[in-house]
Amino acid sequence: MLQYFRLVGLALLLSVGIGSGNTLSAQTASPSLQVHKLFQIANVLDLPQGDAKIPYNCNHAVATPKTQEGQIVRDKLWAVTSEETVGNYTFVSFVGKMEWLTINVCEVAESNIAVFQNGHLKFIIYTDTKDDHLIGSLDIVDGGVIRILSNNRPIAELSIREDTLSFEPVSQVQSFCDGSVLVPNIHGNSILEARQRLFTFGFRPQKINDNDPLYGAADLRTLGVTEVESCSPTGMVSSPQFQCH
Repeated sequence: MLQYFRLVGLALLLSVGIGSGNTLSAQTASPSLQVHKLFQIANVLDLPQGDAKIPYNCNHAVATPKTQEGQIVRDKLWAVTSEETVGNYTFVSFVGKMEWLTINVCEVAESNIAVFQNGHLKFIIYTDTKDDHLIGSLDIVDGGVIRILSNNRPIAELSIREDTLSFEPVSQVQSFCDGSVLVPNIHGNSILEARQRLFTFGFRPQKINDNDPLYGAADLRTLGVTEVESCSPTGMVSSPQFQCH
């Protein structure tokens, strides 16, 4: 029975208690947390034991911990997907399962975020079981804000204000190149919509010298999208690439 509870993920573990004497309680301190409706926060003193199931062709999606906090998570037999540190906080995203879908694409399950302060576990951010595939990895954006990514698409941001964690909507603009360039959030847009929005921020397409475009790229080029190299038929779209000059 214990093995079964481990496999269903932290959402159930946190709702029924781990049996170790830790005090677990859902946090609703931030109004923005209630509005988001995806994430819950539990106060914990220790991370539950995991039993990560990662197929060999998803090993590329597992991060090798570079922080002490990430090592703690891995030692509990969870698969670490990313680590980010802001001030005295370290955020570690981790999962219990991955399923290979296609080349370089794996779907996660039992996904969570461990929040450490000064090396000590303070919170676990988790979802309902039906949404436990949503937390893929983390990234730091402007102002030390933690961006939560799902299949490389941002779904929420986590900010720290006076030791209070709160969820915020995804920023509509992000700076790059030491703040000299502003890039709009184009996730969720069609290719034609995304490039048009990039144009309004001063970007111009670079024509690709390739007479043999892959997959659906040829169709896009007939629509004037000259910068496309390939178009994946999987529905998984990568972000455009930028270089600072």
